Amino acid sequence: MERTPSLAKHRATRLIAIATLLLTGATQVFGQPASGAAQIADSSATSEWLPGPPVAGVDLLVNGGLNGDYYPAKPNHYVAPAWGRWWIDGSFLPEYDRSRGSNPYIEGDRSQRMHSWGDGFVSGIYQVAAVTQCTNYQLDGWIRSESVAATQPNTRIGLDPTGTQLTKAPTSGAVTSLPALTIWSPTGTQLFTWDHFTTQAEALGDKVTAILYAAPQPGSSQTPYYAIYLDAISLTTIPFPDGKLPAPSSWAPTSFISNLTTNYVSGTVTIAWDTASEASTQVWYSIENLSEPVTSTTTYTYSTYLPVISNFRPPTAYMTTLDTTPALHHQAVITGLESSQYVIFVALSRQPTGTSCTTETSELMRVAVGSGQMTTLDSSRVRELIPEPVQHR
Repeated sequence: MERTPSLAKHRATRLIAIATLLLTGATQVFGQPASGAAQIADSSATSEWLPGPPVAGVDLLVNGGLNGDYYPAKPNHYVAPAWGRWWIDGSFLPEYDRSRGSNPYIEGDRSQRMHSWGDGFVSGIYQVAAVTQCTNYQLDGWIRSESVAATQPNTRIGLDPTGTQLTKAPTSGAVTSLPALTIWSPTGTQLFTWDHFTTQAEALGDKVTAILYAAPQPGSSQTPYYAIYLDAISLTTIPFPDGKLPAPSSWAPTSFISNLTTNYVSGTVTIAWDTASEASTQVWYSIENLSEPVTSTTTYTYSTYLPVISNFRPPTAYMTTLDTTPALHHQAVITGLESSQYVIFVALSRQPTGTSCTTETSELMRVAVGSGQMTTLDSSRVRELIPEPVQHR
């Protein structure tokens, strides 16, 4: 059968694109590693060869290195174990495959590859990971984009704090949109180099979703090809700054914290409380010492009135160790106390509230260590009596 001129021209265009890819690939230097060895990534900034990036902390993702036996997905695709593929419904579906031959990778022995000949796409891979609510997490990943000059890779990574399962099937499918609360990294713009992407989010539940994204766009009239490589993805827990919960938006107590009690035994005060739903645990406090009167209480024959002179020193504020494990009953311990002292404190718990997490506070309390007698103070004085804590005691 004789081909139509338009079809023949389209076929010729694709052959030119393939030839361009092969020619470009020939100019890139990638050493093929020996069995069991990891390939290393190039740096456009230094022209040096660098080792694959280490993971700081425990990686909460399964197969963050995108290694192993890739599973088949229709029509003729291969996806990294424990990961799912996604693409925007109605857009072009690129081919998914593992890196092969001299294709680049960083960690392990392969990377996830997405590629097409001349057709742009909006797609990627994702994984839902188990986490702890109202805890901060950091997603890191490396992406390399290859194409003709002036192409915009439009690559990035995102962390969805709600833990959305993107596709109807557990591992594959078209989506109409991505989760609205996703926190995205800056967008990648470089070609032929491994770009490091990072983003952070506070989990709103017991799951978050790691999303890798590519939407390459041509930058010239030259028929493009697109090859996107994804590798070395990690999800790690990161602490709140200085180990303390974010301050409440208001120090006025709510009904979220209840049944506040204290108990003193041998220099230790234990503070306990309940919350309306599962939340984290921390106490901010200061210690007040009894002191002798500034002037004698002896009776004098004559009285002289002098101006009042203040010798006020702001108290030192402390905090108990933050426990982000969600719980309904909470307990915090303050040690090294004397029976003559007073502890001024607020109990804090952080809970998810819709599209964010909120720190809830108890009333401002003053407890006599020796007797256990508690007095409720004016909550507007929290910052006066408990300045921002910066240390544990």
